[in-house]
Amino acid sequence: KIGIGAMRKSAVAVGVIDQVSHLRVTMEWDMFRLHSILAARLTERLASAYRPISGKEYLAGLLHDVGKLFLEHYFPREFESVMQRAMERSCGMFEAEKQLLGITHAEISAFLCERWGLDQEVSRSIRFHHEPDSPFNKQAGDPENQHLLATCICVADILANLCKANIQGAKDMSGIEFESLPE
Repeated sequence: KIGIGAMRKSAVAVGVIDQVSHLRVTMEWDMFRLHSILAARLTERLASAYRPISGKEYLAGLLHDVGKLFLEHYFPREFESVMQRAMERSCGMFEAEKQLLGITHAEISAFLCERWGLDQEVSRSIRFHHEPDSPFNKQAGDPENQHLLATCICVADILANLCKANIQGAKDMSGIEFESLPE
């Protein structure tokens, strides 16, 4: 038996995945899907330690990397170059995207969320999930929580990568000391 909340989360995950399943994706689709769902669940759990859950947390975790699908589908050569750079330099895709494209999957993900009319906190937090302490990560009227959701996504993303739930080219976290992470 599953509860209504679990059923709602499953329906959201299936609905989101159906929206992007038509894309020509050559990356490890199952790993991408696993990473997204794991990050969504972890984001929600982390955020619940600090505030009541509204559903935005799960959605933000689920969609945080949707920009990678957009890049892979519409700019396959550039995406391949990013993947290759990330592997060659043992850096994450985020860094490789900044170096090669001047735009990141996080920015594209946030733009897509805005176009879909999603909550501003979801879009902003997705935009800054690799840089939660950015001075641009501000929520008007709520200085206490302005970094919380982006930080939760960031930590969830790292934990999912540590569990090896990532696509090829994701940053290897094995040599990183946790104390050195900004989160």
